[in-house]
Amino acid sequence: MHEVPHPSPSHTTPLQGVLSILPDAAIAMELGADAVLMNSGIANAKNPELMAEAMKHGVTAGRAAYLAGRMARKLYATAGSPLQGVVR
Repeated sequence: MHEVPHPSPSHTTPLQGVLSILPDAAIAMELGADAVLMNSGIANAKNPELMAEAMKHGVTAGRAAYLAGRMARKLYATAGSPLQGVVR
């Protein structure tokens, strides 16, 4: 997936496509989509009501992650915990 550009605050950027599982919806929202349009993933689920509820949580979580802002990308890995006080 590619980041969805925001042309201006007066335009919304919905994403329509093959969103059949919760991580798809969460990632779309995390990348900056204003909304997702889905049908098949819910309609074809064994329990459509439960799938709709799950997708709602995925969309909500993805939007929260987008608003929270991700950490800066790095070209290399670094230790996340301090090395001071480590018993060797």
